Amino acid sequence: MRTSSLKRKLDAHMVQLNEAQDEIMKKKELLEGLLHFYNYVIRALDPKLNPATAEIQALKSLVLDRDRRILTLEV
Repeated sequence: MRTSSLKRKLDAHMVQLNEAQDEIMKKKELLEGLLHFYNYVIRALDPKLNPATAEIQALKSLVLDRDRRILTLEV
């Protein structure tokens, strides 16, 4: 009688363990996807890694410089 009670408890704990392992795997997959997205965003925003971003920054600098010159000419 006691053995069947222990077996039921063991089975219940094994079910909980399997469910927990499934959740861990889902969260691990989610984290891997988020990490991939994070790395993509970092590469897209880093001027050293993305020449287009560097070009945009250079153009912004030119526009700011032009605006400063216009302001000095207006004064």
